[in-house]
Amino acid sequence: MTAWTEITELETDPGKPGKSELIKALAINPIAIAEGVDNAPKISSEAMGLFQIERLTPGNVTGLNLDRVASLMVMASVISSAGNLQTVTSQVTYQLSSNNGSSFFSAVTIATVTSVNTAEQGGEPIILQGSDVRFIDMTGFNAIRFSTTLGGRVIAIGLGRSAP
Repeated sequence: MTAWTEITELETDPGKPGKSELIKALAINPIAIAEGVDNAPKISSEAMGLFQIERLTPGNVTGLNLDRVASLMVMASVISSAGNLQTVTSQVTYQLSSNNGSSFFSAVTIATVTSVNTAEQGGEPIILQGSDVRFIDMTGFNAIRFSTTLGGRVIAIGLGRSAP
């Protein structure tokens, strides 16, 4: 990893000579920022078009104001647990909106799993997990809503931005 070099105000004052240490720091510091070096400034998630939703409980969560996000990489996982003589389906879906969340188009399933347990009373529960990765084209859309029936995890990352 590249090291971060702190640059003082005095080093960049007008009329100061451009020393090789300063020029080197100006060239390497952006790399240290991109690598996430400990003492380097951090890039905010908003600047990268990143939003993350962790441990989505049953219900909905919405990302709004995504006008400049060109596409999303979405990773979703669900867990389904069925007790004795149960069939349980768990899924994560998404819906797109072109009016910043006032209304949404039909739901699309990202990840789904069904647990079927035919054991009589006293049997062990059946636990299954399902996951998927999707690339979602956001052209013409500016909001997305994720929903889950029983709980799951969704991580969505903005991959590029369209012109403002």
